[in-house]
Amino acid sequence: MLWTCLVKFIPRQKVSTVKSSHPWLNPRCREAIGRKNRAEGTAGFQSASDACSKVLLEERGKYVETLKAKLARLPRGSKRWWRINRELLHRKANISAIPPLRDGTNWILDAKTKADTFAKAFASTNQLPAEVIDTPFMGAPDFEMLSFIPLRTRSTRKFFKKLNDATATGNDQISASILKRLVDELATPFTLVCRRLLLEGCWPDVWKVHLIVPIYKKLSAFNVNNYRGVHLTSVLSKVAERVIGAQLVAFLQANVYGENQWAFRTGVGCKDLVTMLLMSWILGICTGYKIGAYLGDISAAFDRVFKYYLLAKLHSAGVGSTYLNFLEAYLAPRQGKVVVGGAASEPFTLENQVFQGTVLGPPLWNSFFADVAVPARATDGQ
Repeated sequence: MLWTCLVKFIPRQKVSTVKSSHPWLNPRCREAIGRKNRAEGTAGFQSASDACSKVLLEERGKYVETLKAKLARLPRGSKRWWRINRELLHRKANISAIPPLRDGTNWILDAKTKADTFAKAFASTNQLPAEVIDTPFMGAPDFEMLSFIPLRTRSTRKFFKKLNDATATGNDQISASILKRLVDELATPFTLVCRRLLLEGCWPDVWKVHLIVPIYKKLSAFNVNNYRGVHLTSVLSKVAERVIGAQLVAFLQANVYGENQWAFRTGVGCKDLVTMLLMSWILGICTGYKIGAYLGDISAAFDRVFKYYLLAKLHSAGVGSTYLNFLEAYLAPRQGKVVVGGAASEPFTLENQVFQGTVLGPPLWNSFFADVAVPARATDGQ
């Protein structure tokens, strides 16, 4: 009903844009490039090529000076300040559009084939090794969280009002700005829906569709393996996760994360961790100790989580049956569709993961990963 009313009463317009990875390419640059291309194979090609390079360097220099002037006017350390700073330092890690992709000896040019190629690559990352199928015994919990889980309309209204207007929409195309304007009409019925989802242990199929946008990481832009997928989910589903999971996330942070987890945690972050480490290292060096550090990375971390292993960990930590039944439905397989240039791939299955682009994904990952420090603590770091 909400979507029908939006289509009926709110004007819609489809706009197509072509982005450029080189924003300084103006008509003068294009004219110089055209002269160079037309001179290819003639005696004047070298002079045309040199003239083209000179024009490109001049226009890029003008663009850099414009960026520096913008940077000087911005608050130091703001988001836009860092974005322009990265661009000036040639550290821009993304490209504006997906270039032709290479598949063996073939080049992929059309958007639909690109999307299908990305879908095949992304689907291969969430395959679990065969040896993790058996779930180890976790034991009964020492205590359980309270079975009474109140979901209040006033909290729902607060979550709606805190929505960011710039948040990308998911498959339902309902924007955050519209939801914020309808908060007084939506808060009460949406709270009732969230209560039913929690108590009946279900998650709507319409919220199980993820739109995945490829974002370039590094190395060759023609290789699909050098991209990561950014998941876009429904804004309504994110509000439902916040409403339903508020008490669960607070319980996990207090009882499951452990003292060594600093990521995706309220009140602390990477700056706090770096500060603590530096102070502890200085103290250790001053007291005659040597400092050793291990730095590691987990490939496709969110995309490889054995669902029943995670549920067993949560049960052992004291999460009650109401939340466990809900999470079993929430973590059920979903569908993903890669979108490139307005074209969508064939849907593929997303399973055995804590789902990127969601609110509960990071807290569930922290809970799944919390016991990684147990061996180090058991041996006192030896």
